[in-house]
Amino acid sequence: TPQQMAFNSFNNTLYVCNSNSDNISVIDCNSNTVSVTIPLPVNYNYPYSMLYNNIANSIFFSCRYLSNPADGYCLNIDCSDNSIIGTPFFTGAAPRGAAFNTISNSIYICNLSSNDVANINSATPFVTYVSGTTNYNQFVNELNNIPKRVRHIILTVESYSQMAVPFN
Repeated sequence: TPQQMAFNSFNNTLYVCNSNSDNISVIDCNSNTVSVTIPLPVNYNYPYSMLYNNIANSIFFSCRYLSNPADGYCLNIDCSDNSIIGTPFFTGAAPRGAAFNTISNSIYICNLSSNDVANINSATPFVTYVSGTTNYNQFVNELNNIPKRVRHIILTVESYSQMAVPFN
């Protein structure tokens, strides 16, 4: 079941999380065909949120860990050869929304069950958590510290609804 997708403008491809089949489809937008299907590593399933990092030409996506399905992990796809690279890293419980900040090369992942937001330095990757994100207003206040050139972020507030959060 397709859940989320991210467009790679560098090579005109679309990456789609297929949650029930535990893989990522790569669609060549020139021919509108699936060019490759990337299986998730052993012990990981249900890919959900996804984003394109145009600085590194890579796709970051979140998924669950089989031994504890509430645990969310982030994985990285190198778009030059569509391989999963690096070690999966813990982001929080039930990751649902993702956004990329091109100014700081940071990834933000909303975690539904742990009720927080992971701030990931995509170069390291080192995870910190946005403080006080137990409600929407506190989260928006934290994100207003991001430079004003970043005008909005897409958040998944419930499992299937998304909204744009404007910045001051």
